[in-house]
Amino acid sequence: MTPNDTRPVHPGEHRAPARRAEGPEVRAVREVRFGQVQRWARWVTHLSVLAPLPSTLWRVAMLTGFPLGLSEGVKRYVAEEMGTGEKLYILSLCVVSEGFALLALGLIRPWGEVVPRWVPWLGGRTLPPRAVLIPAWAGTVLATLLGVVMVNRLVMTPADHPLLAPGGPGLPVLVVCYAPLVAWGPLLAAAVVAYRRRRAGAR
Repeated sequence: MTPNDTRPVHPGEHRAPARRAEGPEVRAVREVRFGQVQRWARWVTHLSVLAPLPSTLWRVAMLTGFPLGLSEGVKRYVAEEMGTGEKLYILSLCVVSEGFALLALGLIRPWGEVVPRWVPWLGGRTLPPRAVLIPAWAGTVLATLLGVVMVNRLVMTPADHPLLAPGGPGLPVLVVCYAPLVAWGPLLAAAVVAYRRRRAGAR
């Protein structure tokens, strides 16, 4: 049944509500622009989203007492002396980092070009490229700086660090979980470049 259907509604029959017509800008994103996302751009964007996940899991595992090769002193501190405020700070850091990483999906999804319909007052409007590119580049710089810090810390962390149990798997686990942060910035930069080229070509 179409929105213009004038047939009478018989008892027990329910007429489906008419779907709200989409403007040409929304259809352009769904039918053209989103289809132009290159495969490599999808890959680098999804990899950038996953980059901070291992380090987030490491922090959560530390708080829950999961064996990570930490020294007995650290495990005792986490279990008995670490305050609620410090634990909430670590958990909030995990949530913020993952939320920030997930925003990169807007670089390959329609809501990164057109504001979703459910957003009050702005729904359905096309986002200016700068509104996405400026915060995206700022995030890329921050992610890159974080990667540089991680490289320095991983290189300078000795196997007998007080944080780690002697002879345990602490250092390899730490490196495996935090090394992906080194690639976060470059991956995000590649995703931003792909988004910029796609938006420029869609004008």
